[in-house]
Amino acid sequence: MTLCLATLAAGPIVQAIPAEWTHSVIVSNGGVTSTAIYTAKPTMTSLEIGMTPGRRPSTMRGTRSADIAVDRRAGDTAADARTIGSQKRLNGGRHGSCQQNRREIDREIAGKSPEINAHLLAVAQGDQQQLRAGINARSPSSTN
Repeated sequence: MTLCLATLAAGPIVQAIPAEWTHSVIVSNGGVTSTAIYTAKPTMTSLEIGMTPGRRPSTMRGTRSADIAVDRRAGDTAADARTIGSQKRLNGGRHGSCQQNRREIDREIAGKSPEINAHLLAVAQGDQQQLRAGINARSPSSTN
């Protein structure tokens, strides 16, 4: 009899980012106009639990969690980009191995687009004050 125990996936997998998982905000302050682009980025970790005991039915189950981080880019340089600390976690699972169910898992995460978009908009709204403070610090009138 052979037992096959599953292990943690080789590392986090970054999902493709649909266009609807981005949000832009135009901020005007003292004659300076800046555009901030917020992007939701899911990073998925998977774990397979169970075994495939030869000729018997498999008890293999793939569980996954996708952490949704929000990145903000508010200028032309890398110094203007940052990841906002607010994260959202989406959990799920399927029978079988994670690799065999990869497409179904991608579809499940894509099906959560309304939830991801709501999180993205909430984070962008909560970041407005800090965004304006950063723009004020960069504006020419604040250096005089």
